[in-house]
Amino acid sequence: MEKRKYKIRPVNRLFIIWLFIILVMFAVITCSSSYIVQKENIMQQCEAVMQEVYELYDEKISSFSEIYVPIFASEDNERMIRSYFSRSGESIPDATERARLVSLLGEMLRQDEAVSFIALYNPDAVHNYCFTVNGNSLKDFWPGILEGNDESGRRMQLLGRYEWKDDNGNTRNAFMVKGGALGGNDGGCIIVGYNADIFDQIIRQDASEISAAFILVNENGVIYDSEGKRYVGDFQTEWLGEESAYHADTDHSVWFTGVIRNRGRGLTAAYIMPWWQIVKESNSVTWLILLVLVFFSFFALVLYLYSSRQIFLKVMQIQNGLAIIGSNELDYRLQVTDLNDEFDEIANNINAMTVRLKESIEREYQMRLKQNRAELNQIQARFNPHFLYNTLEIIRGNLFRSGDLENADYIEKLSRIFRNITDASPVLSIREEISFCSIYMALLQLRFHDAVDVTYAIDAELQECGILAHLIQPAIENYFVHALSEAEEYHTMDIMCVLAAENRIRFMIADNGTGLSEERVEEINLQLRSMANSGKGYGLGSIANRIRLFYGEEYGVVLERNQPNGIKVIITIPKMSVDEHQRRLGIVETD
Repeated sequence: MEKRKYKIRPVNRLFIIWLFIILVMFAVITCSSSYIVQKENIMQQCEAVMQEVYELYDEKISSFSEIYVPIFASEDNERMIRSYFSRSGESIPDATERARLVSLLGEMLRQDEAVSFIALYNPDAVHNYCFTVNGNSLKDFWPGILEGNDESGRRMQLLGRYEWKDDNGNTRNAFMVKGGALGGNDGGCIIVGYNADIFDQIIRQDASEISAAFILVNENGVIYDSEGKRYVGDFQTEWLGEESAYHADTDHSVWFTGVIRNRGRGLTAAYIMPWWQIVKESNSVTWLILLVLVFFSFFALVLYLYSSRQIFLKVMQIQNGLAIIGSNELDYRLQVTDLNDEFDEIANNINAMTVRLKESIEREYQMRLKQNRAELNQIQARFNPHFLYNTLEIIRGNLFRSGDLENADYIEKLSRIFRNITDASPVLSIREEISFCSIYMALLQLRFHDAVDVTYAIDAELQECGILAHLIQPAIENYFVHALSEAEEYHTMDIMCVLAAENRIRFMIADNGTGLSEERVEEINLQLRSMANSGKGYGLGSIANRIRLFYGEEYGVVLERNQPNGIKVIITIPKMSVDEHQRRLGIVETD
């Protein structure tokens, strides 16, 4: 048998295509949803960080006056500051004043940890000083610290960004706030520089994974830029717009900006992020989603192909098994696994069907074999029977010429019985079967001088129905051989044929002979059931065997005790026509 190979069939291809389409749609929907959620998270995170930067700056401005607290803590400090701003020309503080200034400025620095330096500016004095957070002495005032700023005192002013160097030479960024002087000179002021790194701490803490630039801009320019790109040049805050939106610059690059404006203070806080960066970071988990989808798609495809192949192999196993069984290998059995799935159930049913088929074929074979034997015996019995017919005819003629008409009549009946047995069809009508039995009965009555009163009760509608030839005769003979007693004066036999339930024909041969005990009747009935298909015996056993072989197991012969005495033989066969009998036997009538 040619071994078929597994291959993906059109139905499987269509399923895989649909699976691919569904997975692609699912991937698009999932990635789009992930993009929207990630983008929203990024925007919310940027808005939150921008708000924190703005609020921190606003907090420092709002609490600026607290830095002045040490000045007013004592009259000495207030007089010292006023004295400092009252100087003019080349005068400089002496060592004691410088020490007191260092102590006061140190206390002022400690009012806010974000303060990097405090500068004291007196425009009438040649020498001005500042004090840094890591220093321990006054330093000369840095040149250019007030460049571009309003130098008039008496009011707080937000200054711009300033780069300065600490004692270690490191460049530091600061945003400055100028406060009014405490002296008679309106041009003097106190300048406080705040460490811009406080904004970096917020960004490192809350927006380290976001590639956005956070900026603070006041009227003096950019005071903080997380990227450090916008300190140089004239940055126009109008480009940011009034609300969060996409913008295009002169290079046609698309940016997204978020804005907080304080018109009263001239302050703008914003974040800026390139459009492509938003897309990139919003899709940061897209590759993971696609990887998971690809993995599960591959796993589902492999599982589907594996399952399809297993189903194919099981189907091929069943198909090959059926082919083997179809080649008359009825002893072959399909393999059954421990899974007990639908294929195992099919295999079990096929195996059971094969067993029944083999049993049915064996029964059919035995029936055909016995039928062939019977036909052979019948052929042998028919071998040149004419010498017997001629001999009987010579005897009958001699008896007739000698005046022995009675014996001549019996010889004629015997000749007719022989002709019926040797020449008759294996199937007769019930009418023909009863006619044969009446002739046979006449011969049997010779011994008893017509002592047996025989009555016939045959349903007229059943007389043309078919029956196996000579099926009733052994039951009649059984009475004359075993049940009729010569000591009895009056003997009866009733032969009846009626239509029973389920479209069955029932023959009843009842006599008033010697009868049998109940136990013996049960024993004989058991023997009749066990003799089926055995091929042994000729009397009642022969009837039971022929009926079950031809009509089936549900038909047969049963004995009952007749009342008040005697035996009743009940023969049950299905209602069938003569033609139906002949078709079942394979007999074709010819003209």
